[in-house]
Amino acid sequence: MTNKDLCLQSRLMRQGAFVYCLEEQTCFDQFREVVLQIYGSNQFCNALWCCVWYSEWFLSVLVSVLACATLAGVLCAFLVPRQLEMKVIGVETQAVSINTTITSMSLLLQTEFSVYNKNFVSAYSQNATVTAYWSDQIKGVNTTIMSATIGGRKSHAIFANVTATFIEPFLVSYCDGPSPTHIIYMQFVATLQFRLMAQNQQLTNTYYSAIKCADIDI
Repeated sequence: MTNKDLCLQSRLMRQGAFVYCLEEQTCFDQFREVVLQIYGSNQFCNALWCCVWYSEWFLSVLVSVLACATLAGVLCAFLVPRQLEMKVIGVETQAVSINTTITSMSLLLQTEFSVYNKNFVSAYSQNATVTAYWSDQIKGVNTTIMSATIGGRKSHAIFANVTATFIEPFLVSYCDGPSPTHIIYMQFVATLQFRLMAQNQQLTNTYYSAIKCADIDI
C-alpha cells in the first residue's frame, strides 16, 4: 500500500474514530485501536504522522484566514475616511457698535469650535463660513480662512467670526436701552471646509446661542 493510500484511508478512519469517540472521550485511544487493527503496529506511526500533518495543514489555513481578516480590518480603519465631529464651545460678543442716528447695530461675534478627527490620518482645515440668523433673517455671513492640521484621533480648537447687522428700531432701542440683560437669541450655521486623504470635504453644524448686545454687559 502506497503512502498516498495510507494517508487517505487513515484520514477516513480518523474521521470515523473521531465521530465514534465524541461520546466516549477517548479519541486518541479509539483511533489507535482502529489503525492497529487495520494496518498493524508498523503502520501506526505513518498513519499518525499523516493525521498530524493534516491537522497542521488545517491549522495553517485557519491562521492564514484570521490573519487576512485582521489585516483587512486594519486597512479599513486606516483607509476608509470617517466624518469629522464639530462641537460648539461657545459664542462670544467681541464688539458692539450702535448708531441711533441711522438706527443700526453691528455685533462682532466669535464662535469657538472643537473639531475631532476620528481618522488615523491628519485632516487639514481650509476655511469656516458662519451665517448668522435672527428671526429667520440672515444678519451676517463671513468666511474665515484658516490653515490648521487636525491630527489623527485628536481634537483641535478653531475660531470663526461673523458680523451681524441689525436695523430693526425696537431691537436697537432694546440693546441701547436700560435693560439689565441686553440678551438676544440667534441661530447660526457653520460650514467647515477641510481636506482629508486628498479629498475636499465639508462639515455643517447648526446651533443656537444667547448673544449679548450691549457694551455694558461685555
